[in-house]
Amino acid sequence: MKTIRKKIHTEMSDWERSVFSDENTLFFDIETTGFHRKYSIPYLIGCAYRHGDKVVFIQWFNDTGKDEEALLDAFSSLLYKRKWSLFTFNGESFDIPYLKARYKLYGKMSPFAGLASSDLYRMMRPFQQLYRIEHGSQKNWEQFLGICREDRYNGGELIDIYRQYLIEPDLENQELLLLHNEE
Repeated sequence: MKTIRKKIHTEMSDWERSVFSDENTLFFDIETTGFHRKYSIPYLIGCAYRHGDKVVFIQWFNDTGKDEEALLDAFSSLLYKRKWSLFTFNGESFDIPYLKARYKLYGKMSPFAGLASSDLYRMMRPFQQLYRIEHGSQKNWEQFLGICREDRYNGGELIDIYRQYLIEPDLENQELLLLHNEE
């Protein structure tokens, strides 16, 4: 498993300060090889949180396809460090239940017990029809809000890129996978 850790040392903008207003807020997202909790694996977990006047960004990448348990352990280790308030996009419907099922598969305690969670998808869904957001995906909302991404793939398209990476690891495909999760 590869761990990618970045501390963003730039002066935080007012927007970043408002988003990362509290050092106990943890933003996270997962990438998986499918939606089915039994027949797919998580291959990437990324998270960001504030530490002092910096933002810490961590990604755990299952670069061999065989490091799922290590990936889960690394993420739970972070979750147990604080009483986090979790912040996700569709995490309450997908990411958290998916990870809970994977922890259970390995006979591990879920690290989500007692943690508060906020889901941007659920918050924004009531406004989807009002603003004529066709699918309500994260990329649709980002486009509506004028947020530009370098990443040109959706999660489904990246499954094949990840599978190709497992057969023939290369830096270009790794960067595509990491970029999607980071953005």
